[in-house]
Amino acid sequence: NVFLLALVLGFIVELFALNVARFEESGFAQGQNGLANTYFVKTLFHLFKRSLKEPSDEEINKALTKYK
Repeated sequence: NVFLLALVLGFIVELFALNVARFEESGFAQGQNGLANTYFVKTLFHLFKRSLKEPSDEEINKALTKYK
């Protein structure tokens, strides 16, 4: 359990670093952080859907509104 959690956390951090680099390249980092965060959360949930479990729509909406 702890190992799986560490693996997932490491993966999230890795993904986050990649996304930040991509956003800075395309100029998103300047003043459009909300958009970048929303995109990041969508990407994250898309990956979770494929790998772990299907998150409910409610969970996705909660996370998206948190980042808006």
